[in-house]
This record gives sequence, structure tokens and C-alpha cells, in this order.
Amino acid sequence: MRPRRKNTLRRFCACIVWSLVALASSAHAHPLAPSLLEMQEQADGQYSVRWKTPNLRAPGVDLVPQLPVACKEIAERSIEVLATSVEIRWRVDCGEQGIDGATLGVTGLERSRTTALIRVVFADGRIAKGLIRGGASEFRVQAGRGVARSYLALGFEHILLGPDHLLFVMGLLLLIVGARKLIGAITSFTLGHSLTLGLAVFDLLRIPQQIVEVGIAISLVVVALELVRRDQTARSLLRERPGLVSFGFGLLHGLGFASALREAGLPGDEIPQALLFFNLGIEAGQLVFIAGMLGIIASLRKTPVPRVWIDRVSAYAIGSLAVFWILERSAALF
Repeated sequence: MRPRRKNTLRRFCACIVWSLVALASSAHAHPLAPSLLEMQEQADGQYSVRWKTPNLRAPGVDLVPQLPVACKEIAERSIEVLATSVEIRWRVDCGEQGIDGATLGVTGLERSRTTALIRVVFADGRIAKGLIRGGASEFRVQAGRGVARSYLALGFEHILLGPDHLLFVMGLLLLIVGARKLIGAITSFTLGHSLTLGLAVFDLLRIPQQIVEVGIAISLVVVALELVRRDQTARSLLRERPGLVSFGFGLLHGLGFASALREAGLPGDEIPQALLFFNLGIEAGQLVFIAGMLGIIASLRKTPVPRVWIDRVSAYAIGSLAVFWILERSAALF
């Protein structure tokens, strides 16, 4: 192997390895279920507070909501322990100025496997909403931000924080040959996860989230095994009918997306609009990722790196992370 080609191959492998390390370090960034801090304005600066946090999170980590200093508790807290979460409710008085422009936060997110959804409903119907996580665990309340904009941003952030979903799409981009087949597979994947996202949010389909997360990781193993196959001409369902397989796995991934809405316990009158724009946000994030990956793949094909190395190194990176997630999420079941 010529020195230039050998150095290029080494740089490519190093790039993949560092990407694997980066994704492994952010493996907890994709939440099993978000927490929810919801405040609804009643009258005269008083708010009802609802804090819902999942039972499943990193051991020894306590998530604690942080309200503005001016907010004083005026009623005893009620605690309800549910199958997958704990819900606490209380009332606060934040003074005449209320919390418009104030900062809300949650401590413990940096060491937790969850994000937190902030939702503030004002007496005049205005809504402020945002998603916070470790490293950006504060949210400044800005009244007047509509449901559409809020959920569009939430969906966009959620897909980009989900390395398992993105790695599945990356596997499809590497595996499928031909623009028509690729477009068909991506479209089928989108239709699949949109369908189950809607069914799950409306509570027409309910599967334990921990099982769903294990299944998503298994779908990555299937793609990785297909990428690493030595006989590229061998027949397989994923290669011959990528649209059908992508639709099936899309159904599974949609159940994972639904957790960001369903587990947050959204009010029923918001669900249709929230579902639409959350899904649009997911699609926007997915398209941004696909555009970036196609650019990277096109650049790699112009280098001396053999295509088989691109497939195999990517397959081992995806497969290694998938096995890690399977073990981690299976352990969480017990």
C-alpha cells in the first residue's frame, strides 16, 4: 500500500474511532424519558407547579427543579408514585411580576440520562416551552412563544440528541445503493415512525419504553451486520426490500420518539398540534443530518480509502455502540 493511501486510511479510521468515542460519551444524551416541569398561572402571580420525573435514571442522581427565588410555596406538596415516574404537585406565589422573563432550571441533569421539558402556561393562554439538558440546564421564560414553534424546536432537538436514531439512518445511507431505493427507504422509515408516534401519543399503542429502547439498539445491530458482510452480492431482505425493512424499524423507532411527548404528560387539547409540529421538527433534524452525511460520504469516495473500509469501519463503530446500548438498556429492565 502506497504511503499516501496508507496515511489517508489511518486518518479515516482515526476519525471513525474518535466519532465512536464521542457518541459513547453522549450515549446518555438520548433520554429514556424526559422530566417535566410545568407551571400554570392561576391569578395574582400564583402558579400551580407540576414536577414529573422518570423512575429510571442514573443511580445516585436526584433531579431537583429550580424556581425563581421570588416564588414561595403556599400549599403542601402532593406526591404520586406511578409505574414509570414520580409526580409532585404544589402551588407557589411569585409576586405581582410573575415569572415572565425569569429563569427556570433543573439540577442534576449533567449526571442524569434524562432531559427536562419546561412548560409554562399563562392565564391569558400564552405558552412558553423549552428543552433543557446537562450543560444547558436553565430556561428563560419568554411568554408568547406558540405551541407550533415550541414543539418544532423540541422535535428538532430530540432527533439530534438521539444518536441511536441517527446511526440507523447513517447505516441506511451507507448500505443502500441507488437514489430511488435510498429515497424509498428513508421515506418508509419516516412513515413508520410517524405512524407509531401518533398511535403512542394518543395512547392507542403502548409498549414498555425500556423494551422499545432495547429493540432500537437491536435494529442497529442488524444494519451493522449487513454492512460488514463480506459477500456484498448475497441476497438479504434488507438489501432487496430496504423500504419494507425500514418501515418495520421505523415503527419501532417511532415508539422511542413518542416518549418525549407521552411521558411528559401533555394536556389533551395540545396533542394534535404538538404532535404535528414535533414530528415536523424530527423530520427537519433528520434531513439536516442526511444532507451532512451525504456530503461526508461523497467526500470519502473521492479519497483513496476503499469503499469496503468505509463500510466495515462504520459497521464496527455502529455495532459496538449498539451492543453497548443493548447491554445497558437490558440491565435497566432488571
